[in-house]
Amino acid sequence: MPKASGDAISPPSLRLPRRGKGLPFAWLLSWVLLGLLATPAQSSPEMDTPPYPFTPTHLGRAWEAAGDRDLLLGLGAGALATLLVYPLDDEISDWFYEQAPLGPGAYDLGREMGHRKYVAWVSLGLAGGGLLLGNRHIRDTGALYLEANLITAAFTQLFKATVGRVRPDGSNDHSFPSGHASATMASARVLQMRFGWWVGAPAYAAATFVGLSRIQGKKHYPSDVIFGWAVGFYVASTVVRATEPRGAANAREDAGVAKGTQLSWLPTPSFSDPGLPLVHLDF
Repeated sequence: MPKASGDAISPPSLRLPRRGKGLPFAWLLSWVLLGLLATPAQSSPEMDTPPYPFTPTHLGRAWEAAGDRDLLLGLGAGALATLLVYPLDDEISDWFYEQAPLGPGAYDLGREMGHRKYVAWVSLGLAGGGLLLGNRHIRDTGALYLEANLITAAFTQLFKATVGRVRPDGSNDHSFPSGHASATMASARVLQMRFGWWVGAPAYAAATFVGLSRIQGKKHYPSDVIFGWAVGFYVASTVVRATEPRGAANAREDAGVAKGTQLSWLPTPSFSDPGLPLVHLDF
């Protein structure tokens, strides 16, 4: 078991070889390219004139989407899971650190995969690739990817500064929530909503691995990671939802069942995105 040094605990450290540092980006890019093979060259008819990311119109619609009932329920579920896990933080954190279920090199790999530099690389790659291919859907995805990550980072840093929770290794008071978890989940959500599950499934798997690696490395408690995932998923969902036509949200409401106990989906199921089921009460 790794030894403690002073007040800080050094995480399991088996450094990756230099040549392996570009592997996470290459791995993600390969899956993005696979997803693009199934992406139409032009957007669907209802997406012909979406508001462009970063514009006041798009940010305004993102703000409106932030009040969506299903999205708020999803964020609330993440907050509830955070509260339920909180009493077990120390026990779970110690088990991950001592047993290292992800393997001895997981901490270094997870830290590298969640690095902010990949946000810029993927954003530029998608935007530039979309311009070269004349595909607005791919081009706009690059901008949405960057926008979702910037907003997620802002909220994450706000929580860190407000809560001031000390990390498990005692290195600083920026533990809650996990920035690596929120960033990778926001990235995965954007890719899944825009390109479907061919890209989304491995991206979600990567986000899960990164979050768990932060627990194993004693950089975050489990509740830090869970809430980070919830924030990233919520913000990315609002950003991508803001590209929908104004009547899309109302159409989803009109398609619902009578008021009372309802089963809804986040997002509305489609061929490329089966969504996630949610049960809620509607009064």
